[in-house]
Amino acid sequence: MEDIVPNFDNDTLSLLLKKGYKYFVRQQVNSSSIKTFLFTPYTQWVFAQQHYTYIASDRYKYLYNVDNSFEMENLLKAANKPDGFKILLGIIKKDVTISTELQQKLIQSIQPKIVLPSIVPPKIISFAINLHFGEIIYEVQTSVGKVKFKYKDGQFIHVVK
Repeated sequence: MEDIVPNFDNDTLSLLLKKGYKYFVRQQVNSSSIKTFLFTPYTQWVFAQQHYTYIASDRYKYLYNVDNSFEMENLLKAANKPDGFKILLGIIKKDVTISTELQQKLIQSIQPKIVLPSIVPPKIISFAINLHFGEIIYEVQTSVGKVKFKYKDGQFIHVVK
């Protein structure tokens, strides 16, 4: 995940606040040996609450509201990159691309998910990477439709939405 999302720091927090982001959902993410947290910004409470509800089993989850001075102070502490923690921002970097190897794995995963009227395999039109409630979602646009996957435990899992 570290290759796909940027670090969360004071400059980023200041910029997000200026753009109207008031709510931040913290969640723990599986990473290297260092404790890693993802902070996802929201401008609307309802979406932040949906994310928070989605990660109900995360014992480190927290929903910050910058209008609350105590929560804002704690958000600033996180943005100061405390020792022993990796703090990431829940936004996909602009320059992220899907490697050829990953594209091949995605293509293999697509085959059983698309029912074709003929034996002609679908053409891959585009790949996209999105973040949904802290999970990386790979979208593949094919000649017969869009398919979404998340990558978990070394394999792609079809996402039906």
